[in-house]
Amino acid sequence: SKSNKEFNYCVELVKQNDFEAYLTTLIIPKEIMQPAFVVKAFNIELQSIGKSLKEPKISEIKLQFWKDQIEKLYSEKSSETKPTNNSSEPITNQIGIVIRKFNINKIWFNRLIDS
Repeated sequence: SKSNKEFNYCVELVKQNDFEAYLTTLIIPKEIMQPAFVVKAFNIELQSIGKSLKEPKISEIKLQFWKDQIEKLYSEKSSETKPTNNSSEPITNQIGIVIRKFNINKIWFNRLIDS
């Protein structure tokens, strides 16, 4: 399914960019493995923005994109409508699933972005 492919994308992103984190995440309990990989993939995505500081304006735009995505996901969570999960960004869709399933506070995602 689309969700499985998106989750596998997150796992592969972690595996390719932080192999030690990939290995340690494999041994945590299955019920918290999904949010662990998704948050780690999100962090890797944010780190890649930090590495492209040659163009500060582009970095600002990318960070604003993530702030907007997180805000949108939390707006969907608090509204009565069913979330669409139709973003073309797999990490965004997986974060939405993790937010709904594990009720993670928005402040943690915003802190990752701000750091």
